[in-house]
Amino acid sequence: MSIVLVALLAATLAYSLRESLLFWVRAAGLVVTNYQGKSVPIYGLGYVLALVPSWILANLLWPLEDLLSLSLAILLATLIGFIDDAAGAGDSKGLKGHLLMAINERRITTGLLKVAYVFIAALLLVQSSWPWLILEVLVLTLFSNLINGFDLRPGRANKVFLMLTVPLFVYAYPGLVSLVLLSAIAVVLVYLPLDLGEAAIMGDAGAYVLGLLLGYAVIRSFSTSEVFLVLLVLIYLHWFMEVGSISEVIEKNSVLKRMDEWGRLKEDNHNENRL
Repeated sequence: MSIVLVALLAATLAYSLRESLLFWVRAAGLVVTNYQGKSVPIYGLGYVLALVPSWILANLLWPLEDLLSLSLAILLATLIGFIDDAAGAGDSKGLKGHLLMAINERRITTGLLKVAYVFIAALLLVQSSWPWLILEVLVLTLFSNLINGFDLRPGRANKVFLMLTVPLFVYAYPGLVSLVLLSAIAVVLVYLPLDLGEAAIMGDAGAYVLGLLLGYAVIRSFSTSEVFLVLLVLIYLHWFMEVGSISEVIEKNSVLKRMDEWGRLKEDNHNENRL
């Protein structure tokens, strides 16, 4: 019951702040261009504004062992995500593109800086000793980048997060991980209509938070061997995103295409524009 109450609190905070958040973001000029060339505000900050206060209030009744580290991690991920959303030049694509630019032009892109800071955020969440520490940090970092890689169409990254989170929640129940996941699910459901309706975009500021929470659930719930298998899957998916196209795979599969288009505005035949 306590888990449900925290989730309801998080959803209530997210809903009550939603319109004000979009106003603040637009006033601050924190808007990005979506795949259709439309300027939309970034709502990623809404995750932190709803989740962290909910966890703090929950901690007053049920002590949460990872509260401080988890809150700091997603705050850091949100900060660097906003920097990349607002200042990213968009002149490179994928991890390979950022690395090549750093090597060939000796210029650190905001995308590469973002990965470095998410790596630091991941360090706040690991508890294992060497060498398993590196395994967990890689899972956290790659999960964050994976969710960001799916943020190519309205609502897609949110749907991927929900599809991955529901089985994780069932596997992890009961405990702290399930509390974190259910509260995140509640907040995502509040903001999903904005994303599907192209009224706002999650952006890196939100994608990296959701990815960190997924990674956190995995390293806290799975055994070392299971975490290693997850890492292999993440490496493969990142390799595929470098050489292939997620959107093409979805377009060629009728089931995936139907799931991807659910709830979205009808017009959806544009080229990818990765942030």
